[in-house]
Amino acid sequence: MTSTIIILPGGERFQLEWRRSDPERWERRLKAKYDESRSAERSDKARCLCQHRGAALPLQIRYRADSHSYHLAVWPNEGPLHEKTCPFYKPDPEKSGRASYVNSVIREGEDGDVAVTLSIGLRRKGPPRPVDDTPLPASDRPGQARQRRMTPLGLLHLLWERAGLTEWLPQFARHRTPTVALGRIASAGT
Repeated sequence: MTSTIIILPGGERFQLEWRRSDPERWERRLKAKYDESRSAERSDKARCLCQHRGAALPLQIRYRADSHSYHLAVWPNEGPLHEKTCPFYKPDPEKSGRASYVNSVIREGEDGDVAVTLSIGLRRKGPPRPVDDTPLPASDRPGQARQRRMTPLGLLHLLWERAGLTEWLPQFARHRTPTVALGRIASAGT
């Protein structure tokens, strides 16, 4: 299996696998390129090897103050433009169940973590509180997001999507067993 290559500002090749195999090198290289990336033109920013309409898709180098670490992130709304095999690919929310939720229901952090507002609590302390499940008023625009909370079934769909199980890939042949699927879903939920 070949490494996923990222091109840093200035043309330096960077392997995505270094995040696990050589975290010090990963951190050192992203830190060195952070300021250069912030001031670079869009075409000179960090990028993966994906192309959209003949142009490379840029990535952001971000700094997390709470953990004092650097990471790579996809640009907003550009996840669906990446190739499906790219680690920065994200499904188009308009073509998934996410389109029915208002913006505050699914919140994605800069590091890829996801927070969800559920219709029921995962833990109960004391008597249950009433939940306002009334839908938002009908809109004149069809397909507009109206759900304020996610149901347990919606959470399962989100975990299935984040586990990469929403589409068939050739490497799943004879390997997409219930045990493997449950393991991927469990990993996606942590």
